[in-house]
Amino acid sequence: MTTPHAVYRLFDKDAQLLYIGCSAHLKSRMQQHKCSKPWAPDIYIIRLEWFPDEILARRAEAAAIISEQPRYNLRCTDPDRIGWGAFPRPGRGDGFTCPICGGPKEHKPGVAYCPPCNAAYHKAKKLAAGWVPRPDLSLTCPRCKGEKIKSQNYCKPCKRLINREYQKEQRLRLRVV
Repeated sequence: MTTPHAVYRLFDKDAQLLYIGCSAHLKSRMQQHKCSKPWAPDIYIIRLEWFPDEILARRAEAAAIISEQPRYNLRCTDPDRIGWGAFPRPGRGDGFTCPICGGPKEHKPGVAYCPPCNAAYHKAKKLAAGWVPRPDLSLTCPRCKGEKIKSQNYCKPCKRLINREYQKEQRLRLRVV
């Protein structure tokens, strides 16, 4: 079941558009704005538009931001992308925005990209240098070097052989006693 989402528009006393956002939990989102945004005291009118799921709401939000240009939206989103915006505003340089995809990233020294872009960047860099990825050894049977299920120690044929050998050993022990 999908969660209904609202695209909300925040206006000041003069009906000037301050911000456009999208949320399934409006009460907590408005509380976040109240606690963290310096323009929160200027909010006078809240206009809501409900959508049956997040995809439709995010697309409507992105289209509204592009067309209506609210005063305090810091990113412009691509209507075909869901989630974080595709394009940060030029020259933003706040340290919290990935320069490749515009998504969120950690604000730490040496962290230039968000985790998905960072992984893709380093993999492309290694491949360009002639690096060849190793096969996943966790999927290789240690006995015959054949393919096995990840959660199992051996492939099925080897497991059968090991079990048969163990059973023979147990029968021999029972006969000796």
